Amino acid sequence: MDNKIETMPSIHIAISSTMSHARSSLPILIPSLIEAGVKTQWIHIFIGGYKSFATAKKKDIRYYFVDHNSFDYTALITITEMGLLMPDYWFLLHDTCRVGPNFLRLIRMFSGRPDKIALKHFPSMNIGLYSSTYLYSKKEEILSLKNLDYSKESLDYWKQWGIDNEDFLLWRNPPCPEVYKNGDSWKVVDYENWYGANAIRRTEYYQGIDLYKNKGNWGESAPRTSI
Repeated sequence: MDNKIETMPSIHIAISSTMSHARSSLPILIPSLIEAGVKTQWIHIFIGGYKSFATAKKKDIRYYFVDHNSFDYTALITITEMGLLMPDYWFLLHDTCRVGPNFLRLIRMFSGRPDKIALKHFPSMNIGLYSSTYLYSKKEEILSLKNLDYSKESLDYWKQWGIDNEDFLLWRNPPCPEVYKNGDSWKVVDYENWYGANAIRRTEYYQGIDLYKNKGNWGESAPRTSI
């Protein structure tokens, strides 16, 4: 009998944010992660838009104030560029998310050592699990997405590029990812704006990993009445 026990791969959480949004979004997301059982030392926050690079640790959460603004890819670019190899896997989250109590248990539900697991079938908003090994195998492609230009023209360009090339690493780069169980079973639960602004947002719930996403753009006409 083979008594070998395979250890569970380590997973850290990578959150991409920006200077303009971190103050309103992180107080919603971070407590939900901790309540779901994510240890603070597993949480890494990458905030784009600074003139120079700096790091800090607050209550064991690691903050990276980075000198580029690469939107969804800010975290993955910094991880790859700095060689942050501490976990076997990184789970990429937008800062406009919050999680339920089953999140950590559900993102751990996989066997073997896949390169990546997507939130759902295409499109997945880049949200999913990426192995550190896979990220470093794609270092050249990832670093090509680094945006150092904070002009409106450059930011508009990279925003549009991100829309046109959603899931650049998950679905548009081989190999195809696995998909979390029940990942495609999602629903819209409300049209509330978590951040108190007037813009209409909608909250999507992904039961496959117990994740809520407060989305500002969803590719269809928004309701006319403000909330």
